[in-house]
Amino acid sequence: MTLVGRTLAINVDGVAAPSGLYVLDPKLPTEILHRYLGGWVVLPDGTVSGAIRENGVVTTNPSLNLTTLSTALPSGDTAPVVPFSAFGGGGFQSGQFGGQFGQFGGGGQFGGGGQMGGGGQFGGH
Repeated sequence: MTLVGRTLAINVDGVAAPSGLYVLDPKLPTEILHRYLGGWVVLPDGTVSGAIRENGVVTTNPSLNLTTLSTALPSGDTAPVVPFSAFGGGGFQSGQFGGQFGQFGGGGQFGGGGQMGGGGQFGGH
């Protein structure tokens, strides 16, 4: 992977469910998807970290129910979540992570210019 002009070697071990990356279900109605953007990382030790953005305002560490695969939105409504790999992302599976690493890299979903990065939808700009 190349990040800010530097080539970096990446080695990631696979994890077992429920560990992985979760996002708001992309099959939600368009008006909800335009209002909200959310994602969570569940680590092997059960630690959950995530954020939901509602119309430009970020709520960090919103609830994530792994039994019902749902979250409580800032509005109080409940919305479904899905593992990232459920719609072709590959999640943290080591065999697919390299091909999907753009989601986590400098310009990807969690990177400096992406959805949760410094210049993206969850970022500071």
